[in-house]
Amino acid sequence: MPARYKLLASVVLVVALMLTACGGPDAPEPTASPTPEEAAPPESESPVAGDEPTGAEGACANPYFPVVLDANWSYQISDREFGPSAFTMRISEVFPDRFTITADFDDLTITQQWECKPEGLVALELGGGAAASLVAGDTQVDLETSNISGVTIPHTISPGDEWTHSMDVVGEVTLGPGLSGTAEGQAITIYKAVGMEPVEVPAGSFEALRLDIEFTLELSVVTETLAMPFVFGSTGSTWYVANTGWVLERSESTAFEMTLTEAIELQSYAIP
Repeated sequence: MPARYKLLASVVLVVALMLTACGGPDAPEPTASPTPEEAAPPESESPVAGDEPTGAEGACANPYFPVVLDANWSYQISDREFGPSAFTMRISEVFPDRFTITADFDDLTITQQWECKPEGLVALELGGGAAASLVAGDTQVDLETSNISGVTIPHTISPGDEWTHSMDVVGEVTLGPGLSGTAEGQAITIYKAVGMEPVEVPAGSFEALRLDIEFTLELSVVTETLAMPFVFGSTGSTWYVANTGWVLERSESTAFEMTLTEAIELQSYAIP
């Protein structure tokens, strides 16, 4: 979920402090994001909108996540450590077998590619971009994903169902020309469907499907002078509503000595 990047950024800052203790110059400016023209799909693969609010046709149709071009959701994040914040999420591209989610925060835009398979919808990236970046202080961590397995949102979900989604991550850590290294590991998410529950958020009152989720990101960071493993974990519950999408999440995330407890509530939504 997008709000976890707050704690991930803090984790990267801790990594930066530990690496800096070993010595190293300042980091260069982060690489600029690709322009919209560079990120656009080939002309032969023009996006197509779904015809029904319940989702696109074929493999991208999902009762709990409407894959419809320009569908959008606005969320409020409440947590004790960072204070309130907000973000919007929208379906920015739809193809017959995949789609793109764009999430806009106050000072950050994240895009995430998804694939549509017969068994369900599958996230292909760790939150954003072919090379997702986590930036904190003078440190930048660029991660690429591969070996994606499992499913994120199945087409059919019944109470008691359990499933797993995992991906390998590999990339680079940069403090500057004189200090860099590699990061390698795996991200695993375990889901369990609990059942239908009534929920009330600013966007309305719903009968929602509750999923309990355990997320773990294990990374090993290696430089010329230091090898350091770290684990980022998150547990909580998220609620999905048929023909509406994700409406609520409550979670607790931990890494090193840091803990983030947060709630994310749907404020409004529009599905063309």
